[in-house]
Amino acid sequence: MSLQPEGCIINGMTFDSCQLYWRHLLIQFNGDIRSNVDGEAIGKYPLLRPGEGEFVYESFTRLPASSISGSAEGYFKFVRGR
Repeated sequence: MSLQPEGCIINGMTFDSCQLYWRHLLIQFNGDIRSNVDGEAIGKYPLLRPGEGEFVYESFTRLPASSISGSAEGYFKFVRGR
């Protein structure tokens, strides 16, 4: 994740920094939903500013031995930098 040069726009207002607050992830194996993560970020709450390096968000889950394929999709919510 990184911030655009113009900053962070939340509800039409521009801020010079944003901070990770919430995430929603839907994890599927073999076409079945196995995990629906919806809540506050755990551990790190990166403060993103224009021109600074990227923050890499990492997460993991165990794959069942029988899984042929898997996928994850979702979104992140940010708040004004604190």
